[in-house]
Amino acid sequence: MKERTIASRVIAACCAIAATFAAAACALHTRDAVAAPTTDSASGSIAISYQHKSSDSETGSDSTDFAISDASFNLYKVGQIPASGGATFEPVAPFTDSTAYPVDWSKMTGKDAQVWRDMANTLAGLIAVNKPDATATGVTNTSGHLTFTGLSDGLYLAVSDSVDVKVTNASGKNQTWTCSSGSMLVAVPEDGVSGGSRVLSIEPKTECVAQPPKTVERTVRKIWNDRNNSDGKRPESITVKLLRDGEPVENVKLNESNKWTHSWTDLDADHEWTVVEAAVPDGYTTISDVEGDSTEITNTHTPPTTPDQPHTGADVQQAAWIAVAILGAGLVLLIVAKTALRKRA
Repeated sequence: MKERTIASRVIAACCAIAATFAAAACALHTRDAVAAPTTDSASGSIAISYQHKSSDSETGSDSTDFAISDASFNLYKVGQIPASGGATFEPVAPFTDSTAYPVDWSKMTGKDAQVWRDMANTLAGLIAVNKPDATATGVTNTSGHLTFTGLSDGLYLAVSDSVDVKVTNASGKNQTWTCSSGSMLVAVPEDGVSGGSRVLSIEPKTECVAQPPKTVERTVRKIWNDRNNSDGKRPESITVKLLRDGEPVENVKLNESNKWTHSWTDLDADHEWTVVEAAVPDGYTTISDVEGDSTEITNTHTPPTTPDQPHTGADVQQAAWIAVAILGAGLVLLIVAKTALRKRA
């Protein structure tokens, strides 16, 4: 009898141990599987922080950290958590159309980041082709932030468009960056697990490329309209000013050695650039002709006309003697001609 009691106790203990292991295994399986939440109050939210980090840039010293503002995001609800729980998500319309969206939802069973990225990129490509309506849309603010609220439980895909961002870099120059990000899948509640947080934050990986800065050129040429400096009034040089948005930034001398011309290159296209003459030479007027990037500054001066020389008595006497000489020569030629005719007769 005693031996039978001991055997019964041993059997009971073994059963208890087996039950404990079975319960633990079941708990582990349930934790890794997608479980249906007990309630869905449509109180989920996804906050997006869209930032560029200089450490991610390949542009060198000109790179800088900046928020990516005015970026458009579309949010699509692509899946739901099965009512009975389970190890995967179920697609929702229109993603239930296996012809338009031929994806294998059974692969969304775990938390493999690469699987989620591949599925996100695949769905984003199919969305670009089929163009379904977005569940929600929004634009990042000046801080690069955007929050979608009032989300029911499910699986969401966030897709953004590329955007150009103007930034003043570390060198103080304005520069335009073209930024884009990969698509992201986000589950509400977190990981699709019952009891997970419904307030989620994501930071999309950015890919920003700095565009070559847009520049302009300016050329100035001095034109002199003064009868080739006939009276010597032309100065040896003049000074022109380069203005940026109306403010002087550089003075340049024009003279014979630089052929009265100068050019500026690599000027920031985001500013207004003009060229003016610093001071007009005495006795000259000025006028500027601007065509495209070129400015011609013409200085005009009219030298006085040289007066005719007055006729003196000596000049009159000299002219008279010349006239008499010409007349005498004519008479001599006439006499010679008549003599020749008589001889022939």
